[in-house]
Amino acid sequence: MAEIELRTAPADFRFPTTNQSRHCFTRYIEFHRCLAAKGEESGECNKFAKYYRSLCPGEWKYFSIIDVAIELQHVAATKN
Repeated sequence: MAEIELRTAPADFRFPTTNQSRHCFTRYIEFHRCLAAKGEESGECNKFAKYYRSLCPGEWKYFSIIDVAIELQHVAATKN
């Protein structure tokens, strides 16, 4: 039987804390920018899709970008 290799997004110096909400959001944005620039047929955007899918909470994956932005604003507001 083939071994399964589990990996997540690589470390990113822009997000040094353990709270990865903003990292998730940024990878999500990068994925959609890539799709807009290269088209949905391009396989070059797959790495960004893997990154955001591994970082973002499961519930967020079914929401739109606006919903995720609102959630991030709510999280930031409750921290202060």
